[in-house]
Amino acid sequence: FTDYHCAACHKTEIDNPSMFEFSLAAPDLSAAGDRFGQRWLSAWLLSPESLRHGTHMPAVLGAGDNAKREAADIAAFLSRQSSSVGQAAEDSSANGAKLYEELGCITCHHFEPPLDDNAADDFGRMSLHFVNVKDRRGALSDFLREPTAHHAATRMPDFRLSPAESDALAAYVRNESRGKLDDDAAPG
Repeated sequence: FTDYHCAACHKTEIDNPSMFEFSLAAPDLSAAGDRFGQRWLSAWLLSPESLRHGTHMPAVLGAGDNAKREAADIAAFLSRQSSSVGQAAEDSSANGAKLYEELGCITCHHFEPPLDDNAADDFGRMSLHFVNVKDRRGALSDFLREPTAHHAATRMPDFRLSPAESDALAAYVRNESRGKLDDDAAPG
């Protein structure tokens, strides 16, 4: 109940819940257009589990052409949500690979595509295969600098990276991310 943020939409008889998770809000989608690619958003809305094994986001739109149109429409709407603050530029740097290793990113992440059967990899790591499709330029660096900015309950640790470090790490991750999405979703 708490993992899926059901309390955001549904009331319960619990007035003062003992679990802090009840007070956590779902991820913030303000300025989503600054962070996410429209095609990735559409694919995410249709099948979150196909892009991230173990996600708490349910596939709420169903299947078929109508679901694809709805996903494209919602993705187009979210893509227009933008802040007036500019995103940091992601500079290429050899230090990104070093940071990836030093911070132990491989413990939680890999660059292979998500498995077809929606199973986790052997170590339960999250795939970064679709980062280039998901994140807009600068958004990954911003996220690495402040992981909880839009989702307080993220499992991503705050490594307190400097702007140069987050830019270098983002550049490395973007360089290693090779995922592409089909072009079958029309813009909404």
